Amino acid sequence: MVELLLLAAALSADNFAVSIGYGSSNTRISPGMTALLNLFCSAALVASAQFGKRFLQSAGPEWGTRVGAGCFFLMGTLKIFEELRKRRRKKQGKPEAFRCAQFQIAKF
Repeated sequence: MVELLLLAAALSADNFAVSIGYGSSNTRISPGMTALLNLFCSAALVASAQFGKRFLQSAGPEWGTRVGAGCFFLMGTLKIFEELRKRRRKKQGKPEAFRCAQFQIAKF
């Protein structure tokens, strides 16, 4: 139970930090899109927690370390490619664009 409360507090702090970032860059997101993003993030959190619980019951705790390390490696690799792509687009004079379904934010 304590783990869930800590996770909820961490996610709330993360959402607060993201909101400050959006506000400081004058990015506007409609209330409907905000609700949709919150619903998606909450569903993904529940799904990943359930998957992790079932996976560790069948695979054993040593696999948790391996999967966690693999996730960090994958995230780091994706961030490197994202940064390289940003630099290439900046050299070409194109604006950064982030696309989520039909929602797009362009920064100049």
